[in-house]
Amino acid sequence: VAFCIDIVDRSQRAWPFTGELEGASATAAIERTIDEVFTRYAARLSHLCFGYEVDRYLGSAPKADRARLLAFLQHAVDYARQHPQRQAKTAIGVAVSLQSLSADTTVPLGDLVLGDEVVAVYDPLDDEAALKAPAAVVDEVGGALDTLAALAGPGAPLPLTLFEVGYPSSSAAGSSEKAQLAFYSALFGLLDTRRGDFGFVGVYGLGDRAEADCSAEALAFTGDDEPQLTQAWATARCSMGLRAERPGEPETDKLAWPTITAALSRFR
Repeated sequence: VAFCIDIVDRSQRAWPFTGELEGASATAAIERTIDEVFTRYAARLSHLCFGYEVDRYLGSAPKADRARLLAFLQHAVDYARQHPQRQAKTAIGVAVSLQSLSADTTVPLGDLVLGDEVVAVYDPLDDEAALKAPAAVVDEVGGALDTLAALAGPGAPLPLTLFEVGYPSSSAAGSSEKAQLAFYSALFGLLDTRRGDFGFVGVYGLGDRAEADCSAEALAFTGDDEPQLTQAWATARCSMGLRAERPGEPETDKLAWPTITAALSRFR
């Protein structure tokens, strides 16, 4: 089981309690949440991360809010790492966007590279909500690994966990099933050559999402004031599944499905 406690979901607050991040009540709330995760899943928990693309929230938050969030994340990671129910196999980290690990990043990675691994989420759209080329994932992941190696200096870099990777398949998103297949072929071709650098890879997702769910998720990327960008994200999210779901018709595999199942069998 790989589990992520949001705290922030991309550009939006998502912490599992009311109020602000500072103070005893916030600390007690996150500790209770972590306790519950270990109580329920300790024997099967391979990865536990905090936040979701935290760098997106940090990019727009006031300075005081950024400081509170970073201190809160540090406490959450420390508490989880020292938890008496934690098993040795459970890796702990903070989730950022993969693009924040690029060579020219302005994200304070020294404050976010916490714990046992670096958790990253791959976004198939760029900051202007334009679809990236399928093969762009190779350079982006390779660049992230180079950044982690530079951060580690003479020591061993932390492993990279790709908590979420995916690519749309619809023409409405400017893509196709062939382009989605090309994305996964490029990604797993890289993984085949650098398997030891990765702790975990999560494919998003099994089936296409409902339109309402995609629209709600898209707001986490853009907020309420960018309707065109939000629509672009929603359109992309709605066709990132590996199986097509059409009203009144049986679910069908997309072209990338055999490639994914073969790759997963290699990386089990």
